Amino acid sequence: MICGLLLCVLDSVRSAASEPPTEDDYYVQSWQMDEGLLGNQVNDLLQDRNGFIWLATIGGLDRFDGVTFKPFTSPLIARGVARNIRALAETADSTLLILPAVGGVAQLKDGRFSPHPIGEGLVGEQFQTLFVDQGGAVWLGTYSGRVRRWQDGKTTDLIATNGLSGNTMVSFAMDDEGGVWIGRGGFLGCYRDGKLLTNFNDNLDSTPNIVVTSSRSGGIWICNSTRLSKMDGGQFSIISTNLPWVVLGGVVRKMYEDSNHSLWVGTSTHGLFRFADGKFAGVKTSQSQITSIMEDAEGNIWAATAGGGINRLGQKLFHLYNTGSGLPEDISSAISADTQGDVWLANRGGGIARIFDGKVSAFHLQAGSHKFGADSVCADDQGFVWASEGTLYRFPHEQPDEVQSVSNRLAGTINHIHVLFKSRKGDIWIGSDTNSLGYFRSGHPENYVPENEFPGNRPRSITEDSNGWIWIGTEDGQLVKLADGKFTMFTQKDGLPDAPIRSLCADAAGSVWIGTAGCGLVLWRDQKFTLISVDDGLPNDYIAELVGDDDGRLWCGARGGVFHVAKSDLIAFADGRISKVAGVTFSKSEGLTGISCFGTSQPMAVKTSGGHLWFTTQQGVLSVDSAALKSNSRPPPVFIDELLVNDHQLKITDQMRVPPLSSKIEFRFSVLSYTAPEKVRLRYKLDGVDLDWVEIADQRNAVYSALRPGKYLMHLKACSSDGVWNETGASLAFEVQPAWWQSWWFQGSMLVVFTTVSAVGIRFWSQRRLKSKLERLEHQQALSKERSRIARDLHDDLGATVTQVGLMLEELRAAPLSTEEIKQQSDIISGRVLNLARDLDAVVWSVNPGNDSLGELFAYLGQSFLEYFRHTSIRPRLEVMEAIPDYALAPEVRHHLFLVVKEAVHNVIKHSHATEVILSLNVVEDSLEIRIEDNGLGFSPDVIAKSKRHGFPNMRARVQQLGGRLEVSSEPGKKTSIRIWIRQWKDLRAQQRLPE
Repeated sequence: MICGLLLCVLDSVRSAASEPPTEDDYYVQSWQMDEGLLGNQVNDLLQDRNGFIWLATIGGLDRFDGVTFKPFTSPLIARGVARNIRALAETADSTLLILPAVGGVAQLKDGRFSPHPIGEGLVGEQFQTLFVDQGGAVWLGTYSGRVRRWQDGKTTDLIATNGLSGNTMVSFAMDDEGGVWIGRGGFLGCYRDGKLLTNFNDNLDSTPNIVVTSSRSGGIWICNSTRLSKMDGGQFSIISTNLPWVVLGGVVRKMYEDSNHSLWVGTSTHGLFRFADGKFAGVKTSQSQITSIMEDAEGNIWAATAGGGINRLGQKLFHLYNTGSGLPEDISSAISADTQGDVWLANRGGGIARIFDGKVSAFHLQAGSHKFGADSVCADDQGFVWASEGTLYRFPHEQPDEVQSVSNRLAGTINHIHVLFKSRKGDIWIGSDTNSLGYFRSGHPENYVPENEFPGNRPRSITEDSNGWIWIGTEDGQLVKLADGKFTMFTQKDGLPDAPIRSLCADAAGSVWIGTAGCGLVLWRDQKFTLISVDDGLPNDYIAELVGDDDGRLWCGARGGVFHVAKSDLIAFADGRISKVAGVTFSKSEGLTGISCFGTSQPMAVKTSGGHLWFTTQQGVLSVDSAALKSNSRPPPVFIDELLVNDHQLKITDQMRVPPLSSKIEFRFSVLSYTAPEKVRLRYKLDGVDLDWVEIADQRNAVYSALRPGKYLMHLKACSSDGVWNETGASLAFEVQPAWWQSWWFQGSMLVVFTTVSAVGIRFWSQRRLKSKLERLEHQQALSKERSRIARDLHDDLGATVTQVGLMLEELRAAPLSTEEIKQQSDIISGRVLNLARDLDAVVWSVNPGNDSLGELFAYLGQSFLEYFRHTSIRPRLEVMEAIPDYALAPEVRHHLFLVVKEAVHNVIKHSHATEVILSLNVVEDSLEIRIEDNGLGFSPDVIAKSKRHGFPNMRARVQQLGGRLEVSSEPGKKTSIRIWIRQWKDLRAQQRLPE
């Protein structure tokens, strides 16, 4: 039992002693199935020429753009074990080769899968490794020990008879002379000029597990179970025999040399190792079984694991010091650096702490029984460190326990000191919440400004510009300049925002940078202030800390983390040469999460030698290696790789056609920037729809609704996390097809129909207008005719009657007549005047538009009829129909009918010797009937024919002009009947209706 215990102890000691060192210079970001990966076992990974990362997983083929995993499938790689993709390779024409576990090699080109001929005839074989050399030859390794080469349709199989041995994992590498090296088990060979050379094994021991990879210097790396070697220019050299994974029982699975000539080694059970400067160091990964390693175009190292998904390794530029690093408290209020390179921290209740060479030392300072805390700290040039905790003290940096109080050297009482600043002359400036300001020179107070003489209120930051002027920022948003012993105060009236000033930084160019609490950054330059805020591209408006680096960048500690902006961009913005600045933020992509800076004391940010920047944060003190920060000047590749219509994907082609009446059109983008994909910005613009570029930061799509038929062009640009824009971008032309009623032929047909209808309508309208014009002309002609008739009637009838009356009166006046003769003449004249009045009334009635109806005609005829017989012995009888139709009649019609009836009535009065006369007015169906019937003596029809009078002919002519017929029925000794019969009454009314 004792021996067993001793053996266990010895094994533990041996294991502890052999544990490889862990490198802390890299951070790891991993993606697994929770983030969309098809499977946590990733067998291989590859970045294609476009920049996409392809993943061979146990669950299928995945493509990654830094944000989204997109699976690709085909019957060639989707059946059973074929889902387990073992390896990937890419040819010179951008064809992706895919190696499933069984079933043959598949190739993907322009979105189409097809079988590759290298896999023909290998039914039942399990595939393992795939490789494409620079000459375009494709190499395939199987678990059975076969290696196959395919080029230009010719296949070559290398098996044991060719000297190949072993049936373990096979690896390929290519040297600068075009030779393809094969490592398998304990075998190492080189295929050159069509031959497999196998005389290299004398340089190796008998241990198996040989793995090879290409070296960027031209040779190849060779690793087996005992040593790491290199073959270069035909010379074999042993690089290292101290392989840390060997003593742990691991074997090498993959090797890869990066662009910095560091060799990465992935093992079967003990994770990832980096070999640089002759030393191995372990790098933490999400899982210890490494299956593949590569470097992307941005310099990121990727490792695939057999159960932990994929890992992106980034060089650590940030280091956080907190209680886990040995500090008494996480939060330090201020930070300063001395001339020896030590960094001093005001660790609040934890007192003073120091960081040197990455190691933390804490000091609990005491003066008597009093234990000092620290709100601010500042190292001078004389070997002292100054600190404040309400009051002010200092100590030699070599002997921190020798605390000296210096507050008693100040005139009056000064408390609540939060601000310390060292000028270029070595003076230590102080500022307190009691509005006191002053400085110490060689440990003695100089130019101390009492409370009531400093114009500002509550100093929060102090800096010195290139002129030697002192600038003070206050909690009330005031900026005070001390130059030549005089204070000048700037406020909101001068262009400052209404916000507390928490940090100041002046540079050699004379610019003063001002960080505010909530309003962004202010630049004082050329005697003016320029405000730069989030709206202008700044990542955050709460800037608590400011410090410049050696590469022209201004670093800002903000509540949302740490970011930097190029000073040249800020100045260009102030000069109006650009409209936006590009701030570079740091987050989980750099291994930095949850960082928040604050600003109530000074100094809170400092730059030390070697380009290291230090910030106080609520999570600890943050160190940044700004000199090692490499700006990524590579514009990110950008693609419009999906077009969805009503949530259904269309294949991207040169002639994209979107179906008609599509209510939703969605574009999906890919931006290939893997360093910090969450900080990528996009701009898109759809010609004909968007008036300006639309910028997005946290999405990879654009959606439009109900686009009108026509041709469109979508433009896309992208910006990397370092503010580098891909101005060329990507574009996609497409056409929204019209519905059948929106098509050109339909619209052309509608145009023809519209033109035809318009022409017909115009013709109809023209004809109607012409007809109306003709009707108006006819009406005018009728009016003219009616006026002529009236004038003629007035001249012929009324004029003649007036002339007769005049002559009779002349005769009556000239001739001596008896009383009886005068009476007789007067009666005649009276009758003539009465007839004249009747005729004049008839003329007025006929021209009155209010009488243009059948009812008015019947009423006037009836009234006149009764009037004519009033002074006669003949008894008139009027018969009129009860319901008289509302027919419109022209004046001419009424005039003709009135004269016919009048002539007939006059004939009755003069010739009939009747005792009774009847006037009948009636409308029977479509005929107008007017009948005058008396019971007089009658006459023979021959009398009318032989008569030379014009009464009856005129009557008949007037009736015929109206389209009617005049019938006279009479015999001697019998009654007489005159019938006016107009059968075409509707036509008559239509013809005679006056236009409106």
